Amino acid sequence: GGAIYNVQSNIILTNCEFTENLASSGAAIYNITDSNGVLTKCNFICNTANLSNGGAIVNGNYSNPILNNCTFQENWAKTSGGAIHNFDNSEPNITNCLFIKNSAITKGGAIANQGSDPNVMNCAFSANYSFNGGGVDNYYGNPIFSSCVFSNNSAEHYGGAIQNYFGYL
Repeated sequence: GGAIYNVQSNIILTNCEFTENLASSGAAIYNITDSNGVLTKCNFICNTANLSNGGAIVNGNYSNPILNNCTFQENWAKTSGGAIHNFDNSEPNITNCLFIKNSAITKGGAIANQGSDPNVMNCAFSANYSFNGGGVDNYYGNPIFSSCVFSNNSAEHYGGAIQNYFGYL
């Protein structure tokens, strides 16, 4: 985590901005092992995961944060999850968030799920890009998307909006 690294922690952040943070993974926030914070009205802009996943946020090992009314714009990850990477049974609740022009080289321009089941409601995904899953890449997970809008997302290979691989939507 370039700005915040949480291990079994529950942070509450409101009206915060994370801009141009750099880390190998989770450039703004890295949540690991039962980290279940609440982020409200936070902006994540131009953060970079230069070696791995989660241009803005990584949630792993049963981390289930709540994200409300957040904006993720122009974040980048070298591998997966240009904005958010969820892995190992993490189930974040993401509501009323905007994902604009995020990108990842391998998969999940905005969000990459790997064995995780996020609940994504009333979110907009616009102009995100990755090789697979321009907007979202889902691998062995069962995310729920409700009342979301996907527009102008693109993938070089599969799933301009969503790629779903061994999972259920």
